[in-house]
Amino acid sequence: MNQHQIIIVQYDSKYAEQTVRMWRNSKERAIGQKESHNLKSHIYFLNHILPQQFQIDLALIEERVVGMIAYNGTEISQLYVHIDYQGIGIGQILLNKKITIKREINVVHV
Repeated sequence: MNQHQIIIVQYDSKYAEQTVRMWRNSKERAIGQKESHNLKSHIYFLNHILPQQFQIDLALIEERVVGMIAYNGTEISQLYVHIDYQGIGIGQILLNKKITIKREINVVHV
């Protein structure tokens, strides 16, 4: 099995098109339904609407978007893994990042 160096970064709009294409392909594979919104609308949603309520993190392998998660203190809104990279733990890494941040938020300093 190939070992990949997975880097988790905060979302940057330079990854917008790559992220949306990965998201759409992953969603279609998972539920068998094509995205009803066009690519431009989906990118707008990612860049302007989703960040108003959610932190967005990306999983990258050599600058390729292989996963994304959008979350806040109480919920996970989106979690997608690139169809070519499923089954190697990327989703778990993204979930662990969210869990770690939630624990840090819940720590009370006296």
